[in-house]
Amino acid sequence: MTPRSLLAAAVLTLLVAACSDGSADPTTTAPASTTTAAPFTTTSTTTTTTTTTTTTTTTTTTTTTTTTTTMPPPEAVTEFVDIDVAGQVRSYRLHVPKDLAGGSSYPLVIDFHGLTAGPESQDDLSGMSDKADAEGFIVATPRASGIGSSWGVLPGRPETEADIAFALAIVADIGDRLPVDATRVYATGFSNGGGLANRLACDEAAAFAAIGSVSGAYPSWTECDNSEPVPVITFHGSDDFVVPFGGLGGFFPPIADWATAWAARNGCTADPQQDRITEDVIRVWWEGCPAGADVELYAVEGGAHGWPGSTAAPVLLNSTDTISATDLIWDFFATR
Repeated sequence: MTPRSLLAAAVLTLLVAACSDGSADPTTTAPASTTTAAPFTTTSTTTTTTTTTTTTTTTTTTTTTTTTTTMPPPEAVTEFVDIDVAGQVRSYRLHVPKDLAGGSSYPLVIDFHGLTAGPESQDDLSGMSDKADAEGFIVATPRASGIGSSWGVLPGRPETEADIAFALAIVADIGDRLPVDATRVYATGFSNGGGLANRLACDEAAAFAAIGSVSGAYPSWTECDNSEPVPVITFHGSDDFVVPFGGLGGFFPPIADWATAWAARNGCTADPQQDRITEDVIRVWWEGCPAGADVELYAVEGGAHGWPGSTAAPVLLNSTDTISATDLIWDFFATR
């Protein structure tokens, strides 16, 4: 068998090992991207009561006036914002596209960088701001404050709780200043940042409509008790030398096992389906997931610790250019 055939067989073996027989649907494709802004208006009601008395009668008249104001369009901006989170100043990069219409609310994507990186390099890697300009959503790219510019991802640790509070504070801060659709807040990230997106889905499921992770690192992955199903899309290379596809001892899980666990928590049909969507990418997905909480895994044959479709990744972090993780993540988010 060729190396590609071996990876395809290995992925399917890992995913079906604990499942009953099922039939693949090779015609299944990811849904098309559609962004529909929700109405965003303010309504005020004024009630006036007037009493008129004559020599013979008293008449009381009540008039109620309702005024609906359409909010103006948000101003296009790319800037860094500092916020106070439990007495600590934290920073995030805010990108608001131009030409957003007034009277509407918009999705928000929080994009977490990897270890030793920052908001600028993460946006270069993912191209999420460019995608926001094309599709019409708001992007926040936070800056980590841990050692080595790291995010806390181990459950219950003080640094993890602090970063979860930071993520929720970003949502609240942007919601106070901009017309954000609170039902369409998403988290995504690279490597250690993908691990934080995973932790947010585990610990704050009600706050996020879906998550996306690229080359994610998931220590303590079994410690996850999401309060409700969360749609998940993930990408991982078979030759990832930083977070190996097959796992790393007891620290990082096999990626197929991690995805299978999310499918089980979301109540998806047990049997995974798969097809080859490009010459070097196998898509694995679960159907029958309640409330559209689908789980999708894109396995990149020969892919390293990278972001598929990125033009900014160093050579050692190359993935593939046959798909765009950013495009597929947004297509996935846009229907949920």
